Amino acid sequence: MGTKNAKPINPSKGKKETLPNALVKYKDSDYATQQKARFIYNLCYTLIFSLALIIGYTIIIQNTSSEYNGIYLPIIIPELIIIILILTCITLLVKGHIEISTHLLLTSTISTVWLVMWMDKGDAIARLDSVVFIFCIISMLPILISKFSRNIIIYVCLNIIMLFIFVIQNKAQLNISYSSTIDYIADTTIGLIFTGITGYSIFKIHQRTIERAIIDTKERLLAEEKFKESDEGYRFMFERNPQPMLIYDFVTLAILEVNEAAIEHYGYSKEEFLSFTLKDICPKEDIPILLKDVNHINESYSSRGVSRHLKKNGELIYVNISAHSITYQGRKARHVMINDITERILAEADLAESEKKYRDLSELLPQAVWESDLSGNITYANRHGLEAMGRSKDEIKNGINLLSTIIPEDRERAILNIQKMIKDETPIYQNAEYNSLKKDGTTFPCQVCLSIIYEKQKPIGLRGITIDLTEIKKAENELKIKEEKYRTLLESMNEVVMMVDNDDRVQFVNKKFTEILGYSPQEIIGLIGYEKLLEYKDHAIIKKANQDRTEKITSQYEITFIAKDGRKIDFIVSGAPLIDLEGKTQGSIGAMIDITERKKSEKKLRESEEKYRTLMDSMNEVVMMVDNEDRVQYINRKFTEKLGYKPEEILGEIGFKLLFDPNDKDIIDSKTHSDENNLVNQYEITFASKDGQKIFLLVSAAPLSSSDGKSLGFIIAMVDITEKKIIEKELMMSEEKYRTLMESMNEVVIMADNNHKVLYVNKKFTEKLGYAPEEIIGKIGYKMLHDPEDYKVVENANTERINKIQSSYELIFKAKDGRKYDFLVSGAPVENSKGEIIGSIGTMMDITEKKIIEKELSLYRNKLEILVEKRTEELETTNEELTATNEVLYDQRKDLEAALKNLKEAQDKLVQSEKMASLGVLAAGVAHEINNPLNFIYGGIVGLETYFNENLKEHITEVSPFIEGINVGVKRAAAIVTSLNHYSRKDDLPCAECNVHEIIDNCLVMLNNQLKNRIEVIKNYTDLPYSIICNEGRIHQVFLNIIANSAQAIDGNGTITIFTHVIEKTIAITIEDTGCGIAHDILPKITDPFFTTKDPGKGTGLGLSITYNIIKEYNGSLEYESRIGVGTKATVKLPIKNA
Repeated sequence: MGTKNAKPINPSKGKKETLPNALVKYKDSDYATQQKARFIYNLCYTLIFSLALIIGYTIIIQNTSSEYNGIYLPIIIPELIIIILILTCITLLVKGHIEISTHLLLTSTISTVWLVMWMDKGDAIARLDSVVFIFCIISMLPILISKFSRNIIIYVCLNIIMLFIFVIQNKAQLNISYSSTIDYIADTTIGLIFTGITGYSIFKIHQRTIERAIIDTKERLLAEEKFKESDEGYRFMFERNPQPMLIYDFVTLAILEVNEAAIEHYGYSKEEFLSFTLKDICPKEDIPILLKDVNHINESYSSRGVSRHLKKNGELIYVNISAHSITYQGRKARHVMINDITERILAEADLAESEKKYRDLSELLPQAVWESDLSGNITYANRHGLEAMGRSKDEIKNGINLLSTIIPEDRERAILNIQKMIKDETPIYQNAEYNSLKKDGTTFPCQVCLSIIYEKQKPIGLRGITIDLTEIKKAENELKIKEEKYRTLLESMNEVVMMVDNDDRVQFVNKKFTEILGYSPQEIIGLIGYEKLLEYKDHAIIKKANQDRTEKITSQYEITFIAKDGRKIDFIVSGAPLIDLEGKTQGSIGAMIDITERKKSEKKLRESEEKYRTLMDSMNEVVMMVDNEDRVQYINRKFTEKLGYKPEEILGEIGFKLLFDPNDKDIIDSKTHSDENNLVNQYEITFASKDGQKIFLLVSAAPLSSSDGKSLGFIIAMVDITEKKIIEKELMMSEEKYRTLMESMNEVVIMADNNHKVLYVNKKFTEKLGYAPEEIIGKIGYKMLHDPEDYKVVENANTERINKIQSSYELIFKAKDGRKYDFLVSGAPVENSKGEIIGSIGTMMDITEKKIIEKELSLYRNKLEILVEKRTEELETTNEELTATNEVLYDQRKDLEAALKNLKEAQDKLVQSEKMASLGVLAAGVAHEINNPLNFIYGGIVGLETYFNENLKEHITEVSPFIEGINVGVKRAAAIVTSLNHYSRKDDLPCAECNVHEIIDNCLVMLNNQLKNRIEVIKNYTDLPYSIICNEGRIHQVFLNIIANSAQAIDGNGTITIFTHVIEKTIAITIEDTGCGIAHDILPKITDPFFTTKDPGKGTGLGLSITYNIIKEYNGSLEYESRIGVGTKATVKLPIKNA
C-alpha cells in the first residue's frame, strides 16, 4: 500500500511493540498502519469466534423451535459464507493488501447482517433488532477506513436505503401503525446519520492528527539524522586526524575521549587514557603551571605556549597545545589538539650548543678566523686572527676595517675579488694570496679563503680564514734547491729516466735518455710519451702501468722502445708513483735498463726450448716428466686435453696422489723402477681426470739423467685406450641389447649364414610358424619352411645378400602344423667388422589377410568386366537392330545413340570407380605395409637413444641431430600413412560425422611432394563449431582432386589459399590458387565427363566430374571463378549437421 515503505512512527517513546508473526509484511510500515493491521487481524478472529457461537446457538434454536422444524440453511449458509469471507480478509491482510481486506470485511459483514435479517423466519421485531449490528459496524468505520472519507457517507446511505426497503417490505409482519413505521424509520435513519457524521468527524480528526504526527516525527527523524551525520563527521575527523587529539572535562580535567594518533604517539591504551586526568600526563613539577593555565583559559579558543608531557615509556616531550570549548556528552569540555615540537626544541638547543662549540673550536684553530659586515668592518676574530693582525678584542669592537690588514698594493685586487664573489653568488672564494699588514707595519704572505654569510637568503657579511704562508714560501725555496740537486743526480745516472704526469705527458728525461733514444728534452717534453716512443700494440701496457701509478702501485715490466733513428731497443722498466706532500699521485717515474742484447740471447734459448716443447706438444701421446720424488716437472698439451689439469695446477705436485689410486703406486714403482737404465715394459693403469672421469692408459716410461749420469727422474709416455675398453664393454652389452630388441619385435626375424643354415630366429617366428629355436637353428631353413617350387626364390635372395644387395619380396611359408602364411620379406646382408658378408637377415610381415582381400577384389573385378562386356554386347545388338529401321525411326535412333553414349560413360565411370576402389585397397595395403617397418625403425631409434643416454652420454650431443632427423622422417611417413588410410575409406561404408579441416590437412599431406619447395599453402579455418555427415573417403576424394588441380595449374612458385567459413546452414570451403587460370568460355565445361585441358595421356577428364557428382550427392554445390593469368577460385558448400 501507499504507506508500506514509510518509516514506522511509534509514539510510545521507545516502548517496543511487536506485531504478530503473520503481519511481518507491515514491519516497515508507519505506526498507524501497523495498529490498524493489528486491529483488523484481531477483529477478524473475534468475528470468526463470534460467528461460530452464533451458528452454534442458531442451530440449537432451530432444532428446538417449532417455528423452524430443524436446521434452516438459508440462515446457516450466509453465516458460513461470512466466515469464509473473513478468512479471505485475513489472507489478504497477511499478504499486505490491507485496504482490500478492510473493505471486503465491511462489505461482507454488512451484507451478511442484511441477508440474515431478510431470510430469517423469526419474528420481524427480532430481526429488526439486528440493525444494532449495523450501528456497531458503522461506528468502526473511522478506524477501518484510512482513505477517502466519503466512503463513510456511502456506507451510511446504503444502509439507510436498505432499512427503508426492509421496513416497507416487512411492514405487514411488523403489525405496527403507519406513523410508528415512519417514526421507526426516522429514528433509525437519524441514528445512522448521526453515527455516520460522528464517524466522519472522528475520521477527519484522526486523519489530521496522524498526518501532523507523521510530519512532526519525520522532521524529528530528519533532524536526528542530520545531527547523527554531523556527529559522525566530527567523530570521523577526530578519530582519523593524524595529530594527537583529546577531550577533557573543563572542571575535573578528566580525559573523556582520545583519538588513535594520541594513543599511538603516547603509548597509552585508550582505557588508560580514559582513566587519566591532564595532570597524569604532565611532569609533577609542571602541574602548578597546568592548573594556573587552565584557570585563565578563554572559554572559546586558546593556544598555550610550550608544555611538557610524559609518554608511557617515560620519555619527556615538548608540545604545543591548541584548544576550544565544546559540550561533550552533556558536559562542559575542551577539545585539545597536540603538536609535538620536541625535535624543534632539541634542534634549537643543539643549534645554540653547536654555535658555542664552533666558536670554541675556531679559537683552537691554528689559522686566523674572522667575520665582517659587507662594508668590511671586522665583527669577530679568533685568537690567531687577533695575533695575525696585531690587534686586541677592544680594538676590534671599536672598529677595524678588513682592508687595513692588507698592504695598499693588494687592496684594489681584494675589493674586486669580494665584489665578484657577491655578484656571482659564489659561496667560497679560495686561493687568493695577499700580503698581510700588521699594526706594527710588518708584513707576511698569506692565503685568504672567503665565504658569504647569508641571513634569510640575503648576504649580510663575510667569513674568512687567513693562512700564514711564511713557512710554506720558505719550504718552497728549500724544495727548489733540493729539486736541482736531485735533477743533477738523475742526469748522472747510467739508466734511462723519464717522468710523466697523470695525463701521460713527459715532464722530464735525463741525459741517458737522449744518448740511447736520440730525442732531446725539447723534442719529447710535453708530448704523450708512449705515442712517440712505442708501437701502437704496446700502448695498452704503458696505460696500464701509468694507471697503476695513480693507485700508488709499483711495477716492473719489459717493453720495446723505438729510437729517433728507428732502431728498436728492449728495456726493462721499473716504475713508481710520484707522490706530493698531500699524498696525492702527481704522475710516475720510470728507470729503464737496456736489455736488448740479453733479449737476443734469451730468444735463441727460447727458440731451442720451443722446438722441443713443440715436438712434445705435437705428440699424440700423453707425456709427463717427474723427478725422483714423483713431483711433476712437465706435462704436454695432450696431458691437459686428456686429464683436464693445466700446467699451473699440477707442476710441483706429487703425481700419483692426484692422478690415480694410491693403492696402485706399488704397481707403478715396480714397473717404472724395475730397470732405471732401460725402457720398462708397457703396462695398463687407470688414471683419474680432473673432473673425476676414469681414463685407461697404456704407459711406457724411461729414466732421465743429467750430463754427469745423475738420475733426474722419469719421462712417461701414455696412450689413451679408454675407447678401446669402452668398446669392448659396449660390444658385449650391444649384443645382448639387440638380441632383446629382436625378441620384442612384432615382426618375424630370421638370420641365416651364406650356406642357408639358420643362425637365429626370434620369439615371433616361434609364435607364427610353431618351430622352437632348437628345431630350426642349424638347419637349411628354406627346405623346412617352403614348398620346393619356392626354393629357387630363397636361394636367389640369399645370393643377392652375398653381393650386398637388399630386396623385398613376397613368399609363402609353411608352419609346423601345415598351415601356410603369406609373408612380405625384407632382406639385408650381415657384415662382420672387416666388411665381409657372413650371412643375411630378414624381417617378415604377415600379409595373408591382405592376399585374401586382393584375390576377392580380383574376382570382383573380373565379374564386373564380364558383366559390363555382356551389357555392352547387348546394347550393340540393340543398336544394330535400331539402325536397320533408321529410316522409319530416325528420332528414336538419336535417343538410343545418346543412351549408348551415356552407358559408355557409365561404363568408363564404373571402370574408373573400380580403379579407385583398387587404388583404395592398394593404399590401405601400402599403409599397412609401411606401418610395420616404421614401428621397427621407431623402436630401434628409441632403443639407440636410451642406450646412448645410459652408456655413452659424452657422445649423445653428436648423435642427437641424427636421431632427431630419423624421428622427423618417421613422423612424416606416419602422417602419409594416416592420409592414405583416410583416402582408402570404402564408399559403401555408412556416412558418419566428419571434420572438413582434418580431411583437407590429410589431402595436403598426400600432395606434399607436389607442393613442397614450390607452393605455399595458407590456411584460414573458421573457429565456429560445425560438423557434416558424409562418407569421409568420398569427401577426401573431392578435396584431393580440387587441390591437385590447383597445384598442377601453378607453373613454378605460387600460393594456394584455403579458408572456411560457416554461412547460415552450410559450411563454405574456398580453395584459391595463383595458377594460369581457366578461359571464360570453357569454365562451364570443366565438370563435364571426359573434358580435360591436359595433354593426351595426362588426364582422364573424370576428376572434376566425379567431384561434382559427389558434392551433389550430399546436397552441396561447387562453384568456380577464374581469370587467365591471375588464378582460379573453387568454392564448395556442404550442409551442416542438423542444419
